[in-house]
Amino acid sequence: MIGQITKGSGFGKLINYLLRPDKDAEILGTSACCETPNGIAREFELICARNPHVSRTVTHISIAFAKEDGVIDRDTKIKVGEKIIEALGHSNGHYLMVAHGRFDPGHRHDHDHDHMHIALTSVDFDGKRIGDAWNFQRLEKALRVIEKEEGFRQIPSSWEAKRSAPTRGQKQRFDREVAEGKEAVLPVSDRLQAAVICAAVESQSVGEMAQRLAHQNIESRLNITRNGILRGISYQMEGVSFQGSQLYDASLPKLQSVHGLTLKSDDLSKLRQGMEFLRSLPLPDAAVVPEPKVVGNFDKQMQVDRATSAENNLEKEAEKVAQKKAKKVAVRKKKSKKQGMQM
Repeated sequence: MIGQITKGSGFGKLINYLLRPDKDAEILGTSACCETPNGIAREFELICARNPHVSRTVTHISIAFAKEDGVIDRDTKIKVGEKIIEALGHSNGHYLMVAHGRFDPGHRHDHDHDHMHIALTSVDFDGKRIGDAWNFQRLEKALRVIEKEEGFRQIPSSWEAKRSAPTRGQKQRFDREVAEGKEAVLPVSDRLQAAVICAAVESQSVGEMAQRLAHQNIESRLNITRNGILRGISYQMEGVSFQGSQLYDASLPKLQSVHGLTLKSDDLSKLRQGMEFLRSLPLPDAAVVPEPKVVGNFDKQMQVDRATSAENNLEKEAEKVAQKKAKKVAVRKKKSKKQGMQM
């Protein structure tokens, strides 16, 4: 199962959307007494009005079952919804659970899986705000437990996945281009991801990897502070920049620990001279992958440089602290002199 959470204000539009007749909507359960969409929305808003400090009063959860799970019966959907509501701490608030049919107007294609929606108030019946910190993580944990209990297909959580999935907009654009017979182009992030991984596998050092990427018009930059401290690596492709940590196994620590790349002082000089210089160099032979490599952070000279810069930073900080203390002492002396003259 895949879950999404959105927050907002005002229940009228959401409730009317969930209960649209052409969506083949089926109410699985609700705490409201009214049966009409406007009546349910009014009840929800009256409860939220008890706490005017809460601005984002609407919590909307969408749950998509896996295609392999087949048709989900009504009782199972109700059980899933109740467990999600309890896991997110909304047991003492208004809720509405609705199942939609697979023929869903407004979408480009009919669904090949079952899905349901849950509308919740962010204020409980006592007028207290219902906390939403780490709600998405709590939802994912609840879904993993439900999948095991109900025998559904196991979906990895976001922190277990190797890379983020394409966004809805990226998927729709890809499908639209394919349907129109155009050449569908993957997002820059996906193409950059593939290029960095391939270059890392074929390289022995960070400088060599940057050289291979330069021949593909991809720029690599080592992020170094004014004090000479190395912070990480970033990439630029087609005018779009990404930090190494935004890509899978492409940050500087991952390049060293996972791919076994070394980082030497000559790599720094290569990267400083830029893409034109790297493009002018011939491509090296591919690295021998099976042969184990010694993984290290930096060579000895770079370690000495970092240690020296760290000592200099400590000395500067000590000087700043001493100057601040001296200023405070001077201010106190001036105040005492003024008080003595007034007396």
